[in-house]
Amino acid sequence: MTVWHHMCHGHKPKIQEQCNTQPCYSEWATGEWSKCSATCGDGLQIRNITCRSKQKYLTCDPMTEPRRTKTCSANVPCFPMADNFEAESNFPEPSKSTSFSQARAQRLVGQQKTSPHTLFVSDNWSPCSVTCGEGIRTRKVYCKAHLDYTQIMTKLTDDACVGPKPPEVEKCFPMPCTINKMFDQNERSIRDGYADASSEDFNPPKVAPGSFGKTYSWKREGFTHCSASCLGGVQESLVLCVREEDKKIVSPYLCARDDQPEVLTQTCNDQPCPPRWNASEFQPCSQSCGIGLQMREVNCIHEVTEGNTAIVPNNMCPQPPPTDRKQCNMIDCPAEWRTSEWSKCSKKCNGGVKTRVVECVQRIAHGHIINRPDSDCGTEKPLDSRLCNPTVCSSQEAIMVSDVAQKYEQSTPDEEVMLKVGGEATVFRGVEMKMRCPVVNKRGKIQWSKDGQMLQNGKKVRISKKGILKIRATTYSDRGTYTCS
Repeated sequence: MTVWHHMCHGHKPKIQEQCNTQPCYSEWATGEWSKCSATCGDGLQIRNITCRSKQKYLTCDPMTEPRRTKTCSANVPCFPMADNFEAESNFPEPSKSTSFSQARAQRLVGQQKTSPHTLFVSDNWSPCSVTCGEGIRTRKVYCKAHLDYTQIMTKLTDDACVGPKPPEVEKCFPMPCTINKMFDQNERSIRDGYADASSEDFNPPKVAPGSFGKTYSWKREGFTHCSASCLGGVQESLVLCVREEDKKIVSPYLCARDDQPEVLTQTCNDQPCPPRWNASEFQPCSQSCGIGLQMREVNCIHEVTEGNTAIVPNNMCPQPPPTDRKQCNMIDCPAEWRTSEWSKCSKKCNGGVKTRVVECVQRIAHGHIINRPDSDCGTEKPLDSRLCNPTVCSSQEAIMVSDVAQKYEQSTPDEEVMLKVGGEATVFRGVEMKMRCPVVNKRGKIQWSKDGQMLQNGKKVRISKKGILKIRATTYSDRGTYTCS
């Protein structure tokens, strides 16, 4: 004989217990992602993957091994290489006097997909143009790229290196000059010793006393590098003092300061910037544990004028685009109780039981849910059964009166036909038909159905308070088997 649970003393025996508790595999351990290998365009990130095993006989599941590499983007557009680039397979190691300036790489034209590492490489400074006083010295500065896949240095155009280019001309001061030294050297003079200029030419040559007829003049030598690569920058003219004899650059003190031309400025690179990727910050993780997702918005934008940007199709930006999602909080969740929905009550009255499934589960780092012993869930286990419908059943139930099967066939098209459950009937179309359920009491609770489908009150069908079914203006569609309960 089976009785209620609460009538039994003591704790209910367990209906299940754990087995084979040892893990099937060891766990993979992941290191931090390296920095992106490219400083423009697309590159690669790598990380270390190790199998962390607590028991020697266990290995890691190769099907769940995390990936070791992933693509990345520097979010900086790359610019093409100069047409006449020079590849230097045996580029010398930089000497102590060689100057380097780090810059972010641009994209090389061609089939190679490895992002180059670019930097400005400077030659050694030339000797100072004077042996005393203020002079100048010069050098050559190139933008070069180190290609990982060929291990060579390649010369690029200056705009392929982002950032300021190191100067190619600067002042130098070997030592202070004495009066004797100024006159002993043919190429040296001081500003106060120049002869007064009588010519009205824009740049008249000057002759320094004691210089044996050597003349010096100001000369414009191009412009500085543009201050911006797009959307409009500024360039200034370079004004240098040169010796007329051999056009060699000399100290600016050898040219008359009053005749020095004004510095000219001009705009440059006023074309729109190329389309680039614009990524927002990542949103908070969707899960606190058991692997979640972080999302962000990534758009390809085109800046036509300063501060005026527009979203353009993704195929106009360097491919592939930056990722718009990433996994987060890849850690095991604490064990917790999981319950199903309550079942229907086992009885309509006199006390029934509702049941549900209660189990201790855990979501692990990779999102899978596994069962855990009840002891792993720290809180009290929720109930898996409860009483329901405790009211006492009524002793006066509706009694169905059985009737001998009858067969009725309407002979004249009367306006109304009254039938009783328990037989068959054939009536004329358009009449009002009433059917009565032969019960003794509780007629107000009578329900009618047609061909197994429950009937509801409507314009055509009505069920009276006494349980009588009324069908108005019968048609062929009203034929069927009517039952009451």
